[in-house]
Amino acid sequence: MLNIKNNAFIIADAHYDNTRTDFCDFLEYIKSQKPSQVILLGDIFSLLVGGVKNSIEDNKEIIKKIDDFGLETEIVYFEGNHDFNLDNIFKNVKIIKNQPIITNFYGKNIAISHGDIFLPFFTKIALKTLRFKSTIMLLNCFNLIFFNLIYKKICNQQKLKKIYKKLNNFDEIVKKRINNYKTYFLKKSLNIDYIIEGHFHQGYEKNYNNIEYINLEAFANDRSFFILEYDENIKIKKVKLPRKE
Repeated sequence: MLNIKNNAFIIADAHYDNTRTDFCDFLEYIKSQKPSQVILLGDIFSLLVGGVKNSIEDNKEIIKKIDDFGLETEIVYFEGNHDFNLDNIFKNVKIIKNQPIITNFYGKNIAISHGDIFLPFFTKIALKTLRFKSTIMLLNCFNLIFFNLIYKKICNQQKLKKIYKKLNNFDEIVKKRINNYKTYFLKKSLNIDYIIEGHFHQGYEKNYNNIEYINLEAFANDRSFFILEYDENIKIKKVKLPRKE
C-alpha cells in the first residue's frame, strides 16, 4: 500500500511539451520547498511512452530532472493516458500502473488514480491496446517508414488541444464514478472516504453518500497544484505556482 506523507505535493495534467513549459518552473519550485513527497498524478507529459524513442528523446531533460529529484524526495508517478509504460524510463521514481489504489491517511481511506478508469468499453479497450508492447513496436515501425511524420502529427495535435473545457453534466458523471469506486473497493472489502483524481481537468469537489470526491484542476490550465495535509482534519490545499519576476 502506498503511504502518503503529510504535506505531500500533488500535481495532475501538466501536459508538458516544448510549448507548455510551466512544469519546468514547478520542478525548480519544489526543489526549494523540499516537500515530504511529490505525487505526479498522470498526464504530466503531452506524450511520453516507454518504447517510443522519439517521445523519450524529446523529453530527456525533464525526465532527468524528475529522476535526479527522486534521489532527494520520494516521487510517486501515476501513469496517465498520455504517459505510460514508464518503468524503464525512471530509475528513482515509484511508478503506479494499476489504478485505482487506496491509501490510509490519518485514519481515512483515500482512493487515488489518474482518472482514465471506469470508461466506456471501447475507450477502455483502445487505451489498453495502446499499452501493448506489440502495438508500440508496430507504431514505431510505421513511424520509421514515414520518416517520423506519425509521431510529429500526434505531438502537434496535442499542442493544439484545449486543456480546459467545462463539462456541463459532470455532476452526474461524478455520482457514477463515486459508485464505481465504491463498488470496486467493496469487492476488496474496503470502504472509501475520499477520492482524488485528475484526467477531467474540472477542479470540482462533491460530497456524495459520505464520500468526498475531488477532481484536481489541470496544472497546464492555471499552474495549480495541491498540498495534502492534516491539521485535525484532512485538507487538500490548492496552490498556484508563482511566476518568476
